[in-house]
Amino acid sequence: MTKKQRINNTLKSGVFGILTAIVLAVVGYLWVNATQLLVDIEGFGLGKMVLWFPLVGYLVMGVAAIVLVYGIFQLIRGFSAKNKHVEKTEEVKKNQQDVLATERSLFEKGRIKGVIFDLDGTLLNTIEDLTDALNTTITVFGYPEKTTEQVKAVIGNGMRNLVKGVINPEASEEEIETILKAFLDAYAVSYQNKTAPYDGIHALLKELNGKGYLMGVISNKRQEYTVELIKKIFPDIPFVDVVGDHEDHPRKPDPTTTKLIIQEMMLSSSQVILVGDSQVDVQTARNANIPVIAVTWGFRSVEELTEANPDYFADTPADIFDIVMDINRKTEELLTN
Repeated sequence: MTKKQRINNTLKSGVFGILTAIVLAVVGYLWVNATQLLVDIEGFGLGKMVLWFPLVGYLVMGVAAIVLVYGIFQLIRGFSAKNKHVEKTEEVKKNQQDVLATERSLFEKGRIKGVIFDLDGTLLNTIEDLTDALNTTITVFGYPEKTTEQVKAVIGNGMRNLVKGVINPEASEEEIETILKAFLDAYAVSYQNKTAPYDGIHALLKELNGKGYLMGVISNKRQEYTVELIKKIFPDIPFVDVVGDHEDHPRKPDPTTTKLIIQEMMLSSSQVILVGDSQVDVQTARNANIPVIAVTWGFRSVEELTEANPDYFADTPADIFDIVMDINRKTEELLTN
């Protein structure tokens, strides 16, 4: 029997007791009056025995009084229990609502709402313009031309390191600076010639934007090139911030800039995921304490990326959207089960 059923039974017994008391009181009253009439006319020959008849009525009325008290007590007890049950039920409902609110809050904290992208090898295929500018420069200084594959092997950690990776490893700082300046001058002229987004990237960004996801870009490419390429190629995508290599912040894999973009998004680290194509990007995500998707169409081989141990792999831009959706779905299922 449930508590609610017990309360209802208590209330019913109280009502039944009061009704019974009323009936007994009426019967007792009528009995007293009827027998009193017998006493008044000297009992119709029943003698002194008739004097006891009214006492039976008074006894019945006494029982009625006791039953009445019992009925009233049961009603009070029942209504008191009912009120407590209602209060408890409301408290339970409130606690359930609080739990649901807490679960929703946890879900929102664990739900991906922001995506930070690397630029070269992730959003844009910049390798041909980089290779052309690099070869234009280093051949002047007596170095042989490099293939795009050779350039891919040393790209991703800033322009200076790119230059150092294709010239004499024992070159002096003065020579490095001279070649770097010439390379930057050459790249400033040609960096938009052949650079283009990878197939499916624009559609991905539009879909993420349409779903309300916040997006940012962080690159070890010079700030001016990074910003100009984004403005030219993705003018319709409202990135929260686009940050390249500049003196105000250290380069990746330092997490400083990544954390700043997360702050600008007004999200927590658990709500943001990084997308990149290199070991540097994976390490950046680790340093910023956020998950990372490694794309396989960029400048690093799958074997190199596997060694970096990213959280997810994406073979196409559409995979990125699917991964984000899957993370959010699993987070919600975890909290609702």
